[in-house]
Amino acid sequence: MKNPDQKKFIQRQLSHTKGLFLLRTIIGIIFLSHGIAKVITGIPPFATMLQNLGVPVPFVMAVIVIAIEIIGGAALIVNTSLVLTSVALSLNMLGALFLVHISKGWFAGSGGAEFVVLLLAGLITIAINARKKE
Repeated sequence: MKNPDQKKFIQRQLSHTKGLFLLRTIIGIIFLSHGIAKVITGIPPFATMLQNLGVPVPFVMAVIVIAIEIIGGAALIVNTSLVLTSVALSLNMLGALFLVHISKGWFAGSGGAEFVVLLLAGLITIAINARKKE
């Protein structure tokens, strides 16, 4: 039988693992669904929005952003390439933050930075806690 300290350690590790699983899965679903929504509504409207924001080669960038969201979201859900995925999605979110959301204030209800910052914090947490197997 394990001593009480070992049992507490194992319980903490299991709680930690379950928490990261939940974080990865929810953030993965968010990115996957946003990428799919952009495909369903059409790439050209998203590319036009990027063009209006002054993004160079907007159609190419739209395809890249959508691919990062779909592939990255799926990678988080299936628990693969977590560091690379978190970095790619974080760069995506930094672009969204500075091009769109920061000028709208803090609160997500008015299109502000709040939700983007929350996703960034989650992605950083996932990257920091990624298994060393990568």
